[in-house]
Parts: sequence; structure tokens; C-alpha cells
Amino acid sequence: MAKLGNLTVGSTVNLNVDGVLTEFIVVHQGLPSSDYDDSCNGTWLLMKDIYTQNRFSEHSYGGRNIYEESRLDNRLNNVFFPLLDEAVQSVVKQVKIPYTQGGGNGSLKTGADGLSTKVFALSYAEVGFTNFTNNKANVEGASLSYFYNANNSARIAYFEGDAVLWILRSPRLETTTNVSAVSVAGAYFSPVVSETVGYRPTLILPSNIAIDENGQITEESSLGHVIIGGINKELTGAHVNIGGVWKDISEIYMNIGGTWKEMP
Repeated sequence: MAKLGNLTVGSTVNLNVDGVLTEFIVVHQGLPSSDYDDSCNGTWLLMKDIYTQNRFSEHSYGGRNIYEESRLDNRLNNVFFPLLDEAVQSVVKQVKIPYTQGGGNGSLKTGADGLSTKVFALSYAEVGFTNFTNNKANVEGASLSYFYNANNSARIAYFEGDAVLWILRSPRLETTTNVSAVSVAGAYFSPVVSETVGYRPTLILPSNIAIDENGQITEESSLGHVIIGGINKELTGAHVNIGGVWKDISEIYMNIGGTWKEMP
């Protein structure tokens, strides 16, 4: 049993997505840079494969490259997020990420002025493109450890067995219709917002969450607290506080909703 914060960058964690165990890569630990709000301090997880294919924009024709108004942002938070197990949903951090407000001709927002979200697409900077590709998009944050000085192969992602183009949140500078993306070869690409692209969700979890040997969030008891389904519960004496309700507890068993469960 280990804590998420002790996992090496590049290792994987399994989360249930719509009842299916799905691999997520640990792409960073902690804050990538001072451009991030403290809410982003945790274990960054990126889905290993493409979740689905859709458009960046809400519009099938035309549309603008405004991430905060995009179909991408809406689908990640309102369609994908509810597919996670409730225990995982309860510990995903509400974060503020650097973004370009208003699209390609807009202004860069960082720190406490970042976009509030739980699930998001990575930026042009976070996948390491700023190391060698200049002036394509605003520098929204910094390269994550997994992508820092990485080869293009580290950025390739698959959907149903085929490498596909996957989208980033960064609008292309000085346009209203193009966005940044990762090509099938892992290089920089800039499709229009109405093009079908891959979605690759990213989320941040608290680093003190426990996982088992299979990479799944698990249960762990500790002095003063017990983690149930990945959620840290307050423990005191013969009781544990779950959702504001104190439950009876013994040395070996805990009574939850009238059912005695063996302590881990």
C-alpha cells in the first residue's frame, strides 16, 4: 500500500470510469510552477488513452477557440466526471488552472485568476511544447515532469488501438478558430475548433490518498482517521465521523449504517 504522492512520475493508477478500470499516468507531483494556484498542489493524473472523440467547439461549423466556453470543457466536467466512482469524485480537487481568457486574442490568466475546474485538458506548455516550439500559444503554466524534455513518443495517445490527434486547452495565438493539439506522431498540430479530436482528461488528487498494489484507491486506517473509499474520515475513541454522522467503532469492526465492517 502506498500514497499517491510517493508514486514516481510515469507510473500508473487505475480508476473506475463508468465501471471500467482505466489507466491514468502520474504526470506530475506538486506544483509545476508559481503560475499555479495552491489548489493545483497534488498528484496530477492524465488518462493514458483517449476517452472519446469530439469537437473542441460547441458548434459543428465555425465556433471560437475559447476554452472556458468550449464543448471540451463542458464534456469533461459534466459528462466524464460523473462517470468516476463516487469515492473518486469526492476527492478530485477543485483547482484553478492557467488559461487564455477569451480565446486566441484574449489575456493569459494565472494563479488565483486561473480557470476553476475539476477535470481539464492539458495546455501547450504542460505537454512540453514550449521547449522547442515558439509563439504558437500562450505559455499557460509550465511543462509537467512527465513531458519535460520528452520525445514526441511520450505524447502519443490511442483510441481503440489507433494513434489519434488529441486536443489541448490552449488556443492558437492571433486566431479565433484554431487550437493547439498533439498529432498522431506526438508533435504540435493546430486544428480548427470544429474538427473531431481526442479528449484526454486530466485531474488532480490529494497526494495523501492511499492506493493498493493494483494501483486502485483503497482503504487504510491511521491514527486519528480512517480512509474509506479514498475519503479521509475523522476517527476518535469509539466513533468515526462519516458525512457529519458519528458511527460506532470497535478495535476490529466499525458499524456503518447498521452493518459491522471489519477494519483494514
